[in-house]
This record gives sequence, C-alpha cells and structure tokens, in this order.
Amino acid sequence: MRNRIGSTLLLVTMGVLAACGGALQSDPNALAIDGGKSDAPTVRVPEHHRASATKCDGVRSDWVPNISDPGPPASCHTHAECTQGKNGRCSGNVHDGWRCNYDECQSDTECGKHVCECGGGFRSDNDVCLNEGNCKLDAECGTQYCSPTLGMCGDYAKTVGYYCHTPKDECVDDGDCARVDGGVSVGERPYCAYDPKVSHWRCSAAQCEG
Repeated sequence: MRNRIGSTLLLVTMGVLAACGGALQSDPNALAIDGGKSDAPTVRVPEHHRASATKCDGVRSDWVPNISDPGPPASCHTHAECTQGKNGRCSGNVHDGWRCNYDECQSDTECGKHVCECGGGFRSDNDVCLNEGNCKLDAECGTQYCSPTLGMCGDYAKTVGYYCHTPKDECVDDGDCARVDGGVSVGERPYCAYDPKVSHWRCSAAQCEG
C-alpha cells in the first residue's frame, strides 16, 4: 500500500510538471541555496564580474592640483615633482593632504595572485595592485562568478579585491540590499560585499567618512 501511494504521488507530480512545460523554472530574483556545494551554479549572473582580464591604458587625468599654502600637508604641489615612478601625479584633497602617486601595474601579471585594478587608487586614478581576493577571473570560480567587492569603508575606498560568489551568498548585487537588518538611516548606501568573516557575500551599510 505504501509503495502504491508513493507511485501515485510521483505520477501526479510528473503530471503537474508536464502541464507546466516539463521542468521547474528558477526564480531569477532568488539567491543560490544548495547546502554549500562549491560547484553549484548561481541563480543569476552578477551585474559586475570578471570574465576576462583587462590591460590598463595608462591614461591619467591632467587636472592641475589647487593647493593652498598654508593648508593641508603637501609633499608635492605639481605633477612635475612626481618623478619616482611611472605616470606620476600629485593627488589629494584638503582632508588627506597631497602626495605623489604612481601607476603600480598595467596587467594582472604584475600583481601576483591579485588583480591589477585600473584607476583603483585611493582618492586617485592610478592603476594599483589590489591586496585582497581569492580570484582574478570567473574561470577560477567553477560555475560561480568572480566579482569586485568594497571593503569595510564602502565606496569611500573603492574596490578592495575580487572574490568568488558562493552558494551561501545572502546577496548577489547591490540591488538586493535596499535594506539591511533593522533598516538603514537616510544617507547610508547599502551594498553587497564579500565578508571574509563568514566567507560569502552579504549586505552591508558600513562606510567611512572623511
């Protein structure tokens, strides 16, 4: 009797699937949950991911720094003073002061296991080697994707690294984070970021000021 009931339920289930086209459709807005298999496919493609490496073009801004004296600390006043590296510029602001910075790389090959981020310098447009992350390309993430993430300072400090998405992710894109637990106050910009403490992506509203 038990086998007969099980068979009947199976036939009914198959009939429902057949009536709906023969297969269950994934919710495009759902997140991947499958018990933590690292090779499980994500339900949707992230808005930002790295399918292939990019070579930086080495083009930097020629804006002229407007440095008042006396004013904030300044180790340079013009771009012409920045001659100790490639593509030097005198960059800064009234909060952080002014200093020379240079392009650190043009491609990933110059950054070891991390990504060469074009225009990724802190409060500047110099090309820099990121010092965080566990991937450079989607191909390193199995069936997942390799995406850029902000750090604990949010967009104040730009991208800090690239990490693979995981089946345990609580978000995929910033749009999944319209609110975080308890809501967010006016002015905060919640975003989806990789959290090394839990080894997956989750919503955050952390920001630094300055």
